[in-house]
Amino acid sequence: MLKNFLIGGLILAASIFSSVSAERRQIEASGEYVFGDSEESPAVAKERARVYALKNASQQAGVFVESIVKVKNMMLTEDEIQTISSNVLQVVGEPQFKNEVTADGKGFIIRCKLVAIVDDDNISAELMKDRQSLDEAVRMNREYENRIRELTDEIEKLKRDRANAKTESEIRLINSQIQRSDKKFNATRYLDLGKNAFNAGNYSIAISYYRMAALLDPNLDRVVHTNITLAYSLNKMNYGNITEKYIPTTMGNNIIVQPSHLDHLVRAWRYVNQKEYDLAIDECNQVIKLDTDASNVSSAYCIRGYIYELKGNIEQAISDQKGALGWNPENTTARDYLNRLQSR
Repeated sequence: MLKNFLIGGLILAASIFSSVSAERRQIEASGEYVFGDSEESPAVAKERARVYALKNASQQAGVFVESIVKVKNMMLTEDEIQTISSNVLQVVGEPQFKNEVTADGKGFIIRCKLVAIVDDDNISAELMKDRQSLDEAVRMNREYENRIRELTDEIEKLKRDRANAKTESEIRLINSQIQRSDKKFNATRYLDLGKNAFNAGNYSIAISYYRMAALLDPNLDRVVHTNITLAYSLNKMNYGNITEKYIPTTMGNNIIVQPSHLDHLVRAWRYVNQKEYDLAIDECNQVIKLDTDASNVSSAYCIRGYIYELKGNIEQAISDQKGALGWNPENTTARDYLNRLQSR
């Protein structure tokens, strides 16, 4: 039985920086993944190799981003630089895959090589975005990176467990867990595709990807709701064509808002993005005044508290987050905001 393992993910030896022009730089990056006699999907194994190649390319792009940041005399964190690097990376053509049999003949090494372009103008455009947009991009990128790390650790452990399994029933159980891990990995890829569409301003496409992610992995519900809310609040389309359960709620809250009051909360978010805070508060007040559903009122208090924080009224912000929890103790977003506010 092959003891499968993940090799490196980031293969730097084949990485080449070359100048395409004064403003466009070319990157070549590769990544690889080993799989064998487990129940892993070959298609997902290819995706894992591609993810590691993209990670390598993004790290290289970070060198260019950092150089422009220094020229502009800006102060950015490592997370911010890496997020911008990921956003500006443009893959050229289709990634190339090669399969090789492992030395013991019991598995395969899948190697992925891709070419990407980094455009200095795109970097400058990212650096000009407002603080709120950058913070949201960093949040989404961090969620994705953390998820990939968790899934990498999970699949490595499952492979070790399978290699050490003593009975056929143990092997069958671990194989089913590996299949579930593959499904979660696919969900994470949809989450990343949604992030890319969001960054490109294709909000309706982003929403579709986010919904697919949550259908594959219900554990992503909270992340999906947060991202759909942000995409929806920046989109101009009618909310009526977003059906089923993934209608946007608040800032990450996993609670459905009834359509009768969805307009107020969506408009509130749009006003927040436009920095029209008083108009946003008015929309929240309508829900607080008219609605009797506990989850809806909690959502309105949560958003209004966030707005008061932006306005610098910390006392009222704390009061509203407490009000949100009073209406719905399961409002985890309100709890997170309250904990942060009280720790100041």
